[in-house]
Amino acid sequence: MRDLIKMDLFKLKKTRFFIAVMIVAFGVTFAAPLLVKGFIELLKNMLESPGSSDPYSAGELQMLARDLSRPIGFSAILRSPLGGLQLVTIPVMIFIVSFLHRDLNHGYIKNLAGQVPCRGYLAVSKYIVICLAEAVLFILGIAGSTLGTLISRGISFDSDVGSGLLECLLKLLILWGLSAVLLLISTGLGKKSFAVVVSVIFATGALAIIYMPLSFALQQLFNTPDIHIEQYVPDQMFGMTNINVGAALAGSLILIIAGLYGTVTLMNKRDVK
Repeated sequence: MRDLIKMDLFKLKKTRFFIAVMIVAFGVTFAAPLLVKGFIELLKNMLESPGSSDPYSAGELQMLARDLSRPIGFSAILRSPLGGLQLVTIPVMIFIVSFLHRDLNHGYIKNLAGQVPCRGYLAVSKYIVICLAEAVLFILGIAGSTLGTLISRGISFDSDVGSGLLECLLKLLILWGLSAVLLLISTGLGKKSFAVVVSVIFATGALAIIYMPLSFALQQLFNTPDIHIEQYVPDQMFGMTNINVGAALAGSLILIIAGLYGTVTLMNKRDVK
C-alpha cells in the first residue's frame, strides 16, 4: 500500500490539472476580497458625485460601504476555506473525479492489478492521495483569502477562531465523504461522465431543489416547522456556515465507509480492463 501511495503522489505532482486547480484555489480566493475593495471604491465615488442619488439611497450606500470596509474576523475565512465560491469548488470537484478515474483510462492499470494482493488497494491508494490533495487546496484557499483580505480590508483575530477551525476541519471531512461517493461512481462503477455530473451537483448544492420540498412535505405531514433535511446532508453542509457538528461527523463517516467498501468490493469482483 505504501508503494501505491508513493506512486499516486508522484502522479499527482505531475498532473497539470492539479497544478491548475491549485492556482485557481489561491488566485480566485486572493482576488475576491480585492474585488470587494474595488466595489467599495465605486460606492465612494457614487457618494461623492453631487446629485447622484437621493438622501435615502445615499445613506444606504454609506452604510454598505462602511460595513464592507471593516476588518473581517479570521474565523469567517476559516469557515469558508475555498472562499465559498463555486468558481473554485466546481473545478476542485471535477479534478477529484479526473484523478480518481485516471488509471481506468490507461492500459497500465491491468499490469498494476496483477501486482497487488487486493485490487481494491488501487482505489484506496488513490482515495488517500486525493484526500491529501484536498487538504492542500484548503490550505491554499485559506492562504489566498487571508492575504487578499489583509490587503483589502484587514483581519481581526476574533474569539470564534477555534470554532471556525473546527468548522474548516469538518468541511474537509465532508469533502472526503463526498469524494468517497465520487470514488464509488467513477472507479467502482467506472462511470466517469456520471461522476462528473454528480461532482458539479455537489459543488453547486443543486440537490437543495429536492431537499427543500421534501422538508416542506415532512413539515406538513408531522405538523412541525422544525424539519429541515438540507441542514443535515453533507452536500448541503459543505456550503453552509455554523454547521451541525454531529450531523457533519455522522454523514461524512457513513459516506466514507460506504464509498470505500463499495468501491473495494466492486474492484475485487470485476475484471480490470
